[in-house]
Amino acid sequence: MSNWQMSTPADLALAFDGEQRSLAIHNTASERAIVRKYSNLVRQAPAEYVLDFGRLLLSSYSHRWQAYEIIASHKGAFTRLGVNEVESFGQGINSWWSTDAFARTLSGPAWMRGQIPEDVRHAGERLPDIPRRSDWIRLSVGPFRIHVDQAHLN
Repeated sequence: MSNWQMSTPADLALAFDGEQRSLAIHNTASERAIVRKYSNLVRQAPAEYVLDFGRLLLSSYSHRWQAYEIIASHKGAFTRLGVNEVESFGQGINSWWSTDAFARTLSGPAWMRGQIPEDVRHAGERLPDIPRRSDWIRLSVGPFRIHVDQAHLN
């Protein structure tokens, strides 16, 4: 892939996944090199294209932190993030690392830039008690409340 204009977001996500799967060694440096490559590839793409690409990386291939970093590095895509988009990208968070990636890369910076209203940030204070094993969800409340699917947590 040398030009985003020659492929759909779905084609690009498939190529990204192929590169990730073909890595001989999976570590932060090798995976981040692929993220940088694709971030540079979509640098001139429209915001919606990058958001679609990110959604596909997350929903079809489970490349959560990679999708977050690609969106965060694209000024137009990041600027388009609002409550609905951030909530959507927060779906499926189920670990400390995914909470960290979400809060540090998307929800926190979006809130700090005023893209997430203050009243949404405080919505987390009204969350029902959830199982102890799911305390990680409360950490993401810091800058932003993500949707809590009780059935998913039990």
